[in-house]
Amino acid sequence: MEIEAYEKITDALLRWNLWGNLKEGLIEREDVERAIVLMKNKMALIILGIRRCGKSKFSILLVREQKIEPRSIIINFEDPIVSSYIKEGADLLDYLEMFSRNRFKPEIVILDEPTVVEGWHRSVRTLLDTGFSNIVITGSNKSLLERDVSRVLGGRYIELLLYPLSFREFLLFKGEKNVENLAKRELLLNEYVHYGGFPAVVLSDEKHAILSSYFNSIVVNDVALRINVRNIKKLEVVARVLAENPATLLSFSRIAAAAGISKERAESYVNAFEEAYYITLIDKISPKTIEPIVTVKKIVLCDNGFHTLFYAGRGEKKGRLIENVVGLELLRRYGKKNVFYHRSPEGYEVDYVVREGNRISKLIQVVDNVSEKTIKREINAIVKASDIFNTKNLEIITWDYEGERRFNKHAIKFVKLWNWLLESKKK
Repeated sequence: MEIEAYEKITDALLRWNLWGNLKEGLIEREDVERAIVLMKNKMALIILGIRRCGKSKFSILLVREQKIEPRSIIINFEDPIVSSYIKEGADLLDYLEMFSRNRFKPEIVILDEPTVVEGWHRSVRTLLDTGFSNIVITGSNKSLLERDVSRVLGGRYIELLLYPLSFREFLLFKGEKNVENLAKRELLLNEYVHYGGFPAVVLSDEKHAILSSYFNSIVVNDVALRINVRNIKKLEVVARVLAENPATLLSFSRIAAAAGISKERAESYVNAFEEAYYITLIDKISPKTIEPIVTVKKIVLCDNGFHTLFYAGRGEKKGRLIENVVGLELLRRYGKKNVFYHRSPEGYEVDYVVREGNRISKLIQVVDNVSEKTIKREINAIVKASDIFNTKNLEIITWDYEGERRFNKHAIKFVKLWNWLLESKKK
C-alpha cells in the first residue's frame, strides 16, 4: 500500500476511534459484558443485527469497557474514503501491517460492515491464524456473512445478535430511573410501544423522519441491491405489509396479492427481509415432539416504530404492538430457536411458548383489553396448552392489570407490561 493511501485512511479513521477525534458520549448496552466474555475464546466475534440498531457504538463500548482505547482500531467500511482504498482483503492486511509499524499493534481490530471488501473473510482468517489481535466484525445481513464466514472461518467465530434497545436500555437512554409517577410511566411505555428502540429515534424529536430514512436504507441497501430487485415499489409494498402486521401469522398469498407479485416471489422477498433482520419468523411448535413444525410462521417485526410509521392515523393495533414488544424481548432473552407460538386444531392460540433445554418452560399470552370475555378466552387457551406441554408456568401480560387467578388446578399470573419488560434479561 502506498504511503498516501495509508495516511488518507488513517485520517478518515480519526473520527471513528477513541484515540482519534471521537469524543461522543456513550450509553451502556446490556450485552457488552457478555460480548467481552465471548471474546476471551480467541475467536472472531461477529455482531449481527438490523441496520442502525447500535452495532458500531456497541463495538466502541467493547473497547471502552476493556480500557484498551489507545490500543484498538475501528475500521468503518461505510466511510467512503476507507472503502475507496481498502477494496480487497489484501489491502486490509497491508493497511494493518503499516498501522502496526507506524502507530501501535492493536489488541483489538473492529471491522465495521466489512462485506463490501472482496475477500475480507480470508483476511480475517489470516489475522486469526497469525494471532494478530482480537477480531470483532459487525454486519447487517445474515446471509452475506454466513456464506463467506462458514466457508472460510469454519469454527473460528462466535455470533452475537443485537436488537434495537430493550425497554430497560430505552429508559437508560432517556435518563429515567426508578420512575414512580404513573402518568410518566404511561407516557414512557406508550412511546416505547409505538416508536420502538432505535437509539437515534429514542433520542430525537424527529422520529418519523429518522424511521423513514432507516426504512428506505433497509429496503434499498440491505434487500433490493442484494437480491437484485428492479421494481423497488413492489418490494416496498412487501415491507409495508410486514410492518403493518406485527405479531400476526404470515400469509404469502396476502402479501403477493397486495404487491401484485407471485407467491414464490413474495416468499423470496420475505426471506430477504428476515436475512436483513427486518423481521423474525417464529415457528409453530408441536406438543408431541416439542420441535418446530414446518407450517405458517408468526411475524415479529424488528421495531414497532416501522409499524407506527405506516399505520399512524388509520386506527391503532395496540394489542398487536404490545404482543410484538413481548416477542422481541423473548427473542432477546431466549433466542429464536427457543421461542414459538402454538395453535391447536380447534383454533385456540398461545401467543408465545418458551423452551429451555428439552422442556417447555413457559406459556405466555398478551392482552391489551382485560375484559372478562377476553380474559376467559386467553385463560382457556393457556390452560389447554398447559396440559399438553406439561408446564405450570403460565403468564398473561397486560397493560395495567396485575394479580393471580386460579382456574381449576392452574395458577395463572397476570403481569403488567411495564414490570415484565424490566425483569432482568436471561443470562
